Amino acid sequence: MAYAGTMPIPLLFFALVPAQSTGVSLAPHVDWPLTGSQPQEVAVVDFDRDGDLDLVVSSSGDPDQTLKWNDGTGVFDDEESIITAFPSWGVGVGDFDGNGWPDLAFGDGWYGGSDVEVWFGNPADPARPVLGAVLAAGSFPIALRGGDVDGDGDDDLVVANDVSGGVMLFRNLGGGVFGTAEQLPSTASMACRKLELADVDGDGDLDVVLTAYGLWVFPNDGTGHFPVRNHVGASGHVGLAVADFDQDGILDFATSALYSNVVDVIRGDGAGGGRLIGSVAFSADVTGLHAADLNGDGLADLVGVLSWPGQVAVVTGHGDGTFHTAQTFATDVAPQVVASGDFDGDGDPDLVTANRVHGADATVSVLDDVSPPEAWRHLGLGLEGPSGDLPLLRGSGATQPGGSVRLDLEHGAAGGNAVLVVGRARRDLPFSGGVLVPRPDFVLPPLPLDAQGAGAWNLTVPPTTPVGSSAWFQAWMDTRDAASNGLRLTIG
Repeated sequence: MAYAGTMPIPLLFFALVPAQSTGVSLAPHVDWPLTGSQPQEVAVVDFDRDGDLDLVVSSSGDPDQTLKWNDGTGVFDDEESIITAFPSWGVGVGDFDGNGWPDLAFGDGWYGGSDVEVWFGNPADPARPVLGAVLAAGSFPIALRGGDVDGDGDDDLVVANDVSGGVMLFRNLGGGVFGTAEQLPSTASMACRKLELADVDGDGDLDVVLTAYGLWVFPNDGTGHFPVRNHVGASGHVGLAVADFDQDGILDFATSALYSNVVDVIRGDGAGGGRLIGSVAFSADVTGLHAADLNGDGLADLVGVLSWPGQVAVVTGHGDGTFHTAQTFATDVAPQVVASGDFDGDGDPDLVTANRVHGADATVSVLDDVSPPEAWRHLGLGLEGPSGDLPLLRGSGATQPGGSVRLDLEHGAAGGNAVLVVGRARRDLPFSGGVLVPRPDFVLPPLPLDAQGAGAWNLTVPPTTPVGSSAWFQAWMDTRDAASNGLRLTIG
C-alpha cells in the first residue's frame, strides 16, 4: 500500500537527498606497536584529561600493560607502561578514588592467580598512575568493570572469574577503599568470560550482564545486590555487545559462542530477560563483538572481530534487530577485541582493535570512520503495538526540489491504517501512552497497510530548499496504540 501526493503548504524543504545509508566507510588500518604482548582488551578513556581519547591495552603475555596516548588527531605514537605483578586479560575503568580522574583495574592472568590491582590516575603526572589497592578475587579474574552499582555515588568494581569464584562485587567504601569480595548468588561454578554493566531493566541502576557458556543477566535490586540469575541465551562466551538494536528503548544483546561464526541477537524484555529474534552469520569465527552507530543514522551497528583472517566485519543496523550485509575491513594480524571512540575529533566513532601479531610486536589498529554524513537519522521513541511488534519507519530518496521522497513503514498493524505526522520541529510530546516526536504541523490521511503491516508514503517535495533545514516524521496507527520511531531528515 502506498500514498502519493503533494504537500499543500511548504512545510518541508529538500535538497538532493541520498537514500538512507546501509553501509559504512573506514579508512585503511594504521597500526601502532605495543610494549606488552598478547593483548586481550582495549579500554577507550581520556586518561590524561586533555580532551581526547587514549587507549589502555591489557597484556596477557607479560605484566606490561600499555597506555597509548592520543595526540588529538588519532595518532598513538607515544606510550607508557604500567607494570603490574602479573599479566592481565582484562582492564576495568572507573573513578574509584573519587578525584575526577579515571582509574584502572587489572586481574591476575597467571594460572591460579587471584589478585586484582587497582591503579589510581595521578593528576600530578598522568603518565605515572599509582597502585592504590590489591584485592583478593577468585581464580583467573578475566573481566573487570567499574560502576556505581549500589547508588552511593562511588564507583564499585565487579570482577568475573574464569576458573572459580564466579562473579564478585567489591563495594567502594569511599576514596578507593574496597570491602571484601561479595560473590553473586549462583555464580560460584560458572566459567566466566565477558562482562558488562548496563541498566537492562530500565530501573535506573546497573545490572550485570555475563557470558559463561551462555548469556546471563543479574538484575540489580537497587542496593547493589543481585538475588536473581536469568538465563537469557544459550549462545554466548567470547563475544558480547549490549545496545538497543530495535529502537524500543530497551537494551538488547548480541552474543557469539566459542569457535562459531554465528552471532545471536536477543531482544531484551525490559525485565532482565529476553528472547532470540535472529542471528547473523559472518564469514569466519567471531572472537569479539562491539556495538556503535558507525554510519550516523541513529541506529546501533554491530562489529565482529574475525581473528583469522585478520578483519573486522561491520553489519549496519536496520532498526528492528536485523542487520544489513556484512562489510569486512582488514586489521593487523590476529585481532582479539574491538572498541570505538572519536579519536580524531571529527564527530564520527572510529574503530580500534588490539592484535596479537604472532612472531612480531603486538599492535593496535586504528580504522578512521570516513562515512559521509547521513541525511536520515532514527530517533527511537516508538510505541510497541498490542501484537508485540514495534513499527519501523525508514526514509529514502534521491530527489531534487519538486521531486519525491519515500518513507517506508514496516511492522505496523496488519491490515490496519497508519497516519504520517510531519513537522518542522521536534517536540517529544506525551501522547496516547507513547511519545509524539514531530511537532504536528501536518498529518497525512490514513494509509491502509497490507497483510504484513507495511505501507509507504511517496511525497512530492516543495521547491524551496535551504541547506541545513530539517524535517521530522513519525507514523502512528490510527488506533493510537502503536507508533514508529521518530525520523529526522537534515539537508546537507
